[in-house]
Order: sequence, then structure tokens, then C-alpha cells
Amino acid sequence: MKTFSRAMVAVVLTVLCILGFAGAAHAQDPDLAVVVDAIEQNGRYLERDVDAAALEAIDRANADGIAFVRLDTNAQVPTFASAVSAELDARNSQYGAVLVLTNSGIWSRGVPEASAAGDAVTPLFGAGQIGDGIDQFTALLGGAARGGSSTTGSESTSSGGGFPWIIPIILIIGGFFLFNMLRGRKKTRAASAKAIEDDRAEIIEQLKANADRVIDLGDEVIKAKDPELISIYEEASATYQNVSNEIRNATTAAEVDALDDQIDKAEWQFEVLEAKLTGQTPPPFLDTDAPPPPTPSAGPPSTPPPPGPVSAAERDEQFRRQGQNPRPLPRRNPRVPTRSQRGRGMGGMLGKMALSVLMSMLMGGRLGSPNTSRRSSRRSGGGYGGIRSPF
Repeated sequence: MKTFSRAMVAVVLTVLCILGFAGAAHAQDPDLAVVVDAIEQNGRYLERDVDAAALEAIDRANADGIAFVRLDTNAQVPTFASAVSAELDARNSQYGAVLVLTNSGIWSRGVPEASAAGDAVTPLFGAGQIGDGIDQFTALLGGAARGGSSTTGSESTSSGGGFPWIIPIILIIGGFFLFNMLRGRKKTRAASAKAIEDDRAEIIEQLKANADRVIDLGDEVIKAKDPELISIYEEASATYQNVSNEIRNATTAAEVDALDDQIDKAEWQFEVLEAKLTGQTPPPFLDTDAPPPPTPSAGPPSTPPPPGPVSAAERDEQFRRQGQNPRPLPRRNPRVPTRSQRGRGMGGMLGKMALSVLMSMLMGGRLGSPNTSRRSSRRSGGGYGGIRSPF
């Protein structure tokens, strides 16, 4: 909002300066009697020199009763042009029309035909073709101004008086587009910030949903003593910890998206661990960016795939046939093991790794400030002893 306000103030001040300059220049019109005396004597009044071609065109215009005035000003001079025409008429001058040229426009006064003629030649004067503009103006009047004006004080509203107004109009239009541009950018930034916060909130909820899973699966992986499961758990828990540490610091959509991808993969790895621990088929990783699988082509039948892993029910049936008790499935509900049980279950490299991860979560990986409502105590004990959720 501050940027927009400054821009609008700058536009308004610029317009006022231009209008003030125009008004000041208008107040400095040359002496009317001096201008008319010069016209009566030479057919022209020049405050600024013109080229030879323009001088010749002025001579031809004088012969047809057209006077020429060149003022070195950027101001609008319609009133002054009318005063010159009226004074020439009052003196019964031989000039029935006057063409006044400034640095920003032209004004034609005198016979009625002067108005349309002035409008027609405005583009030539605007292009700097003064001689051509005068000749064209003379031709359009067709001698109507010769011998003096037949309509005292007649005025034409012609030709280029709008030149000075082009700049304020451009500034006003530019200010309008600037306003829309700044407003659009503000809306875009607000929408982007809201999208980032929404994504951040979803990731935090995802972390909360997996907080117990990190602890519970650690116990099961330790008991399984499977190197593959240990490796998967190490990677998933480290990813979980990294996302927990970085999610509050992510400020761009790219950073939040990267953390979102990481926690999605970690969650999938947790599901793989649960499936392997219960003897089920691990779920596939749903990569939305991966290309679709190839369509099988017609041809000889391929070798049938190897049999999948034995389900938990089939495995239990095999145990019963052998006279053994089925292996109990890991429980998904939180449980509170004793310290001696926890000490026997944690050993070697995995025990140190899991303890390090969980202590890091406890000491440095908590999300939010100590007073935030998201940090609630999950339980007083867990698979690795007393631990608080990072929320």
C-alpha cells in the first residue's frame, strides 16, 4: 500500500508541475502591440528562428493574407491567438487569418475556414514540417483570408491546442495502469503467502500424524534385527527429523514443496516397514512426477512373476501345522515398556542411532515455540523411554 501511495503522489505532483508550468508560461505572453506591429510590417513575428523553407512558405502565406507567429513557449496560447486576430481586424489589416505556432501546438484564428484548415495541418506541424504545414494551411484556405477578415473576431478552435495535454493524459493513464499493476502484485503476493501457509499447515499435520509411528516402529525394527529394515528406518526417521527442524524456516513455495516431498517419502517408508514387519506386501511409492508404466505389447507370454510374500494368515497357518505358536503381530497402539525391556531391545548401532534421533527431536527438533498449543505431551514413556512429541 505504501508503494502505491508513493506512486500516486508522484503522478499527481508531476501533473500539477506541468499544469503550473503551463500557467506560468501563459502568463508570460508577449506584448500584443509588439506582435501585431511586427505582423503589419513583416507578416510574421518570430521569437524562434525557422529554416529557409519555412520562411519561404511564410512569404507565400503572407501573399494570401495569412500572418505567422512563432512563440518560444510550451504554453497554450488560444486566448493570445484570438487577441492577435482581433487586433488585426480592428486595424483593418490585410491579414485575415493568423497562424500561431508554439513548442507544443498550433492555433489558427481569423476567417471561418481557418478552423478546419488548422485541424488538417496539425500532424505536419507535430512532425516538425513547418514549411509544409504553412503551405498546406494556405492551400486549404484558398485565398479566403486575402484582403482582411470579413468576420470580426472570428475564432477557430483548431489545431493542436491539445499538444500540451498529451503529457497529463499519458500520466493519468500511466497512473491507472500502475495502480492496477501494484494491486495485482499485492493480490498475487497475498495468494502465494496463503498457499505457502496452507501447505505448511498440512505438513505439520502430517508430522503430527507420524510422531507416534516413529517411536513405535523403532521398537519393532530393533526386535526384527533386519539390516534392510534398519536402513529404511534410519533414512525415514532422519528425514522426519529434518522436516521437523526446517518446516518453520521455509519461506518460499519451492522450499515448502521440497519438504513436502521429503515427508511423503518418509511416510511411505514407514508404511513399507509396517508391511514388512507384518508379512504384507509393501505399498508402491506414488511418484506423481514419474512417467506412466509402459503398455504391454502383444507377443509371446512372459514368464509368470514369482509368488508374492506370504501373508500373515498363511504364515500363521504354517506355524500351526508345524506345531508352533503363530508369531504375534506388532501392536500399533502406544505402549509403555519397562526400562529393562527397553535396555534389552536397544543395542549396538541401531540403539545409538535411534536414541540420537529421538534426543535430537527432544532437544532441537521441536516444532513451534515452548508456549505453543501444538506441543502437547504425547505420553510419559514410550519405546525409547520418556519422550515428548515435537509439537
